[in-house]
Amino acid sequence: MNKMINLEEYKKQQKVKLSHLKENRKYDYDTLRELFETFSNDPDFLLSLYPDIKNNVQEFWVLEFLLRLEKLITDSKDQNSKKHLFLEIMLERTLISNEILANVQKVKTEFNHVPCGKGFVFITYQFYYSEIILQHFAKIFLDLIVKDIQFEKLLHEKYFSYEEFKQQNPNLKTYITNMISLSDDTLGFYLLQHPNMLESVVASFEKMKKNWHYFLKTERQKIFETIADQLNSYLNLRKEQNPNDIRNLKNVIWYACYDLEILDEIFYYLDPLADLKSVRLLCRKLKETNHFPLSYDYVFLKKFIKQKLEKIPENVGKRTRKKC
Repeated sequence: MNKMINLEEYKKQQKVKLSHLKENRKYDYDTLRELFETFSNDPDFLLSLYPDIKNNVQEFWVLEFLLRLEKLITDSKDQNSKKHLFLEIMLERTLISNEILANVQKVKTEFNHVPCGKGFVFITYQFYYSEIILQHFAKIFLDLIVKDIQFEKLLHEKYFSYEEFKQQNPNLKTYITNMISLSDDTLGFYLLQHPNMLESVVASFEKMKKNWHYFLKTERQKIFETIADQLNSYLNLRKEQNPNDIRNLKNVIWYACYDLEILDEIFYYLDPLADLKSVRLLCRKLKETNHFPLSYDYVFLKKFIKQKLEKIPENVGKRTRKKC
């Protein structure tokens, strides 16, 4: 017959055991794992052990303990009741992770003559025996690199459509892994062994596909807003130098935009209080009289605007983009 176990008494025994470990300044990792597995349904008790564990085990065991607890609560059906535990664990885990990442940057600086990418190689060297820690930092480095690459912008710069991209890169995970490897080949190799870690990145590509034309429109609007801000700054500068010439210069700007066929799109950003119909009529008259083409301001401003427009990817049919 199996012996009945008094759970509360067993917990007390484990705490006594931990206090003895504190005196002896040593800790058995198997004990930590056994504790976690035994009390996997009691994260409150496991967290109560954290102060002793933090003081008596090596850094990576503390982090592994926190990551295990975090996963336990995330997978729990009763997450709301453990919200305070989750936040406490996340805070401790973040503090330890940031300290490790700071050390990685320090080592990278010392070994700046050795190609080491973003530094994931130092993580694998230090924590090769803990898969949960490796996955934790792999996710951190992956997110940082994906943010740096700006996949959506990159795709629009190199391909006319998402379909063209897929034709040239039929295996999406291979494409992503290759791009990641350019920034950190150690992380790229790790992702080859753990392709499931790319699921969130793959999902973001589906969003890029759906938002392909919206992205182009948004980027175009951003550039028009930037152009308008710079033109208005130039206008204010000239106003300080020669207030009497400001009206003529504003007409030059209107006409340059009209001549480049962007007046309707940039109009609101330049002067939302002006009347578009009146400005259009003014530009038609200026075109008929050929008033500005030989003006220095006109030539300078038109060239300036045209250069800025070159930054618009594909430009939604407004101009022909050179393929990268």
